[in-house]
Amino acid sequence: MCYTINTKQPGDGHEKCKKRIIEEYADTLKTLAARLDTSKTPVPSFMMAVTGTGNYAYRRKGGIFVVPITTMKN
Repeated sequence: MCYTINTKQPGDGHEKCKKRIIEEYADTLKTLAARLDTSKTPVPSFMMAVTGTGNYAYRRKGGIFVVPITTMKN
C-alpha cells in the first residue's frame, strides 16, 4: 500500500505540517490495512508514504516507510 503526499504547504510551519500530514497518512494506511478482506487479498508486505520533498527515506515505528520521491531516481 502506498500513499503519495504533497508536503509543500504555504506558511512557516512546513516541517510541522509535514510531520502532521505523515502522521495522518500513517494512520490511514493502518486503517486501510486493517479493513482488507484477507480471504480475498493478501496482507500488505509493506506500507509506504511517498513525500514530495526530503533528503532521505526512513522507516517509522509500526513499519511504515516514508520515502521522498527524489530518493527514487536512478
